[in-house]
Amino acid sequence: MPHYKDLHSKVYWLDSVKFEYLLPTDSVQITDEEAESLIRPVLTFDQRVAVNIAAIQAELDRQAQLKSYDNILSACSYAAQPEGAPFQAEGATYLQWRSDVWAQAYAVLAEVQSGNLPLPSPEESVAQMPLLNL
Repeated sequence: MPHYKDLHSKVYWLDSVKFEYLLPTDSVQITDEEAESLIRPVLTFDQRVAVNIAAIQAELDRQAQLKSYDNILSACSYAAQPEGAPFQAEGATYLQWRSDVWAQAYAVLAEVQSGNLPLPSPEESVAQMPLLNL
């Protein structure tokens, strides 16, 4: 499938070259690789870190939601209840887990920034999270 871009790097693709007449007049044909790079630009290091942080946060929230909390913050809030109160122990477990997750994530980031490790993918970052033991 041929790809094209205009002067503003907007990408177009056609099922057939016979439809080229439909393109803006300033369009030029480009390779599949160039089209891919324009459609999915390469993220900066800081952007990739932000994506990893968002993935970790989403997993923290997802795990809390599995137990019917709104999110991880809601689950952790129960740790402030008096000992023995409903959900206090569970809240304390979520609170410790959240701390362990971020300590581990920022330890990995420090290793990445020092050149000892490559930046993991968001999926790898989530897979590396300490386990939640309720």
